[in-house]
Amino acid sequence: MSRFVLFAATAYLLAGTALADLRVDINDRTSNTEPNTQASFTAVTQEGLTGIATDIGTIDISLTNVPPSSNLDDRNRGTSSVSSSHPMSALLRDLIFTQQNLPDRGTMDVTIANLNAGDYLLTVYSHDASVDHVSEDLELSTDGGSTFGIDVQDVLVSTGSNPAPFGHASIPFTATGSDVVLRITGDGGTVGFSNELAILNGFVIEPFTEYGDFDGVGGVTIDDFFILSGNLGTHLEGNFVGHAGGDIDVDGDVDLDDFGTFKAMYPAIVAAAIGVPEPSTLALVAAAGCGLLAMRRRVSRR
Repeated sequence: MSRFVLFAATAYLLAGTALADLRVDINDRTSNTEPNTQASFTAVTQEGLTGIATDIGTIDISLTNVPPSSNLDDRNRGTSSVSSSHPMSALLRDLIFTQQNLPDRGTMDVTIANLNAGDYLLTVYSHDASVDHVSEDLELSTDGGSTFGIDVQDVLVSTGSNPAPFGHASIPFTATGSDVVLRITGDGGTVGFSNELAILNGFVIEPFTEYGDFDGVGGVTIDDFFILSGNLGTHLEGNFVGHAGGDIDVDGDVDLDDFGTFKAMYPAIVAAAIGVPEPSTLALVAAAGCGLLAMRRRVSRR
């Protein structure tokens, strides 16, 4: 898992080299000349994409509407709609959606084929800079869409040019070798709208055992605490992708919230880690806290 933390971007740039995980940025079909793909992500349009080489399988992706929704469509909100200062600005710029007039709701399926059997974390990103659609519901199938055994209600769909936080939700699941199907259903639109939209900007699938196991070897240990403390304050304001590296709440950064969550979940490990003669652990935490406060002050002045 350390390779994911240190070399994911390099792996992405080397032709023929498998990506350590799957990172998908939904792009508009008519704007392929614009540099609108998030760094280290693979661009996918509503036509889908086949043969994405990763360490977790050679992945095929397809997107379809679910009746009564009649079709899929996409949008590119442009470089001015999402602030270039936002670390996820390219990912949040383009979206694919399907809509349906109320009382029915727009619904789409994202099928991920050829994912190796194993334990994973799926993180879904949902944002529309121009229109506030409030929320949507997610379901996940690990048997090709025959059953949807995982259900997450009222996932945030963020809005605006510099959202904090941006809309996201994470789902742990176990793949069995069958197609994995993510079903997205619009829910909680702006008052006065006559329809509901299912929205997707992108997603990440990464190997996963449990929250806090950042090195991915199984079980949460002092080593995982040192991964978190080493990254604390270096990955702020949404510029970090995935659980690995210390983002235990999977909100796109490694900050004091992650430290507090880890401490609440594993107090004995934190106590033991602070007692270990690991150089500057407490100094790292203190420095990260100061850096985080400074960052938040700068953001609040924008």
